[in-house]
Amino acid sequence: QLSNGEIFAGSYDEQGLYRIRQSDGKFQISSIVHQKDNEQTLCNNSINCLVKGLNEKLWIGTDNGFSEFDPSKNLISNEIWNSRPKDQN
Repeated sequence: QLSNGEIFAGSYDEQGLYRIRQSDGKFQISSIVHQKDNEQTLCNNSINCLVKGLNEKLWIGTDNGFSEFDPSKNLISNEIWNSRPKDQN
């Protein structure tokens, strides 16, 4: 949860990131998802972890790399893996 009351929740079932806001006593839910050929969206819709970093930016771990989301500016930057490491089991 951010200091402004916004809540973010990740989905592992390819639904992306949910943004939950309260306005006038009602909750508004929107989703932030990967869009093919748009580098300014999530790098993948399967969210594995979500961490609030400095300046309330969110670090989002996905199946395809990390996305950094700045909620105050609605900007996303990505660090994409070219290939996933193989299971060592």
